Amino acid sequence: MSYISGWGAGLGVLKTVPYITFASYDFSVLPLFIIMGEFCFHAGISQDLYQTAYKFLGRMHGGLAIATIGACAGFAAVCGSSMATAATMCTVAFSRNEEAQL
Repeated sequence: MSYISGWGAGLGVLKTVPYITFASYDFSVLPLFIIMGEFCFHAGISQDLYQTAYKFLGRMHGGLAIATIGACAGFAAVCGSSMATAATMCTVAFSRNEEAQL
């Protein structure tokens, strides 16, 4: 923009475009959903949901994966964000898998 219209126009675009980009709804909501998922993880809500799904579905072949998918479905219904659900349930599944290996 500076090359075509001059330095004033280029600096004007540089002032407005970063704000408009980062003030977008997508950039503000996604981190908040991930933080909400971490709050649920540390509060134990997601662990309880995962334990319930594991008790119902864990005895099947591939029970860990099936229980993770079931818990993801339940948490997604509460949360509404697939990214936060995936981040939270992956954390829970990894901690469950590490406990099982000990």
